[in-house]
Amino acid sequence: ASAETPAAPIALPPAVALTGLRHEWQTWNNCGPATLAMNLSYYGSALDQAAIGGVLRRSPDDKNVSPEELAAFAQGQGMRATVRVNGSAELLRALVAGGFPVLIETWLEEHPNDGMGHYRLITGYDDAAQAWIAYDSFVGSGLVLGGGARDGSGADEYRGIYFPYAQAAEWWKVFNRTFIVAYPPASEATVQAIMGSEFDPATQWTAAEATARADLAVNPDDPFAWFNLGSALWARGAAAEAVTAFDQARAVGLPWRMLWYQFAPFAAYAAVGRYADVGTLADATLANTDSIEEVYYWKARALSAQGDIAGARTALDRALALYPGYTDAVTLREAVGP
Repeated sequence: ASAETPAAPIALPPAVALTGLRHEWQTWNNCGPATLAMNLSYYGSALDQAAIGGVLRRSPDDKNVSPEELAAFAQGQGMRATVRVNGSAELLRALVAGGFPVLIETWLEEHPNDGMGHYRLITGYDDAAQAWIAYDSFVGSGLVLGGGARDGSGADEYRGIYFPYAQAAEWWKVFNRTFIVAYPPASEATVQAIMGSEFDPATQWTAAEATARADLAVNPDDPFAWFNLGSALWARGAAAEAVTAFDQARAVGLPWRMLWYQFAPFAAYAAVGRYADVGTLADATLANTDSIEEVYYWKARALSAQGDIAGARTALDRALALYPGYTDAVTLREAVGP
């Protein structure tokens, strides 16, 4: 192609199904380690979810292993691991067709108003079925070829589940379309070529802002698009604008588990001095769970800023009981005194 004529996109096959992975049904709250274990098994790792969870889960009821923690663990195993937001179906297809499973962070809502965060490993797609093929540590319905059921039934081995394109688009958006690609160092150039400009982390939040605004142009009452816009604006240093977006997301209505996993609203509200909102969000979240150290940290930040030093110490002690190595909490605990 000439400089004036863009190259034609590479035609991808209508169906891809990667093989050579080991599936695991997760134990309690262990979808992150279980999904990473499946991901790494593709590259020959024998580590299971217990081995990975023993490192990444800070307490028995730890409900949030972040994408960054999963990527760091993979890197500790000698892999490269790229975490990005604002993924797309087109990029997922290209990576999987190129031989790379993609770990995505999604929502899961089996019952109304009972949604939660959930990791899935995309290992293929099937245009005829209008579905991704996912290795899923929790969901046992929609099994490819009916094999590998949780109860051991089925003549065939586990080959993933069908994850419909439309459902995936809706649930992936809740987490700003976050994805992780883990791969051997020798595949770096290949992954970069497939991802193109999306490999550059400097551009991802600008692109995420544009995507969120496009989503809002379609549906101005989309709480997740408002939340994603706030996250993108916060990441780009626009705290006041981020707070406005988060206000709108809250006004429309967010799931009650939303802040178990994503903490940008706490940071943005604190940055503009709205500590009462930080405390309100922290208390509402902690009313449902007492095992998320980040929420206790932000509660402590709010209490300290409002002059309640004793309350801040109590919150920080709880954060550090959950995760003794939590650097931000250690620093703030030292600042508020014994």
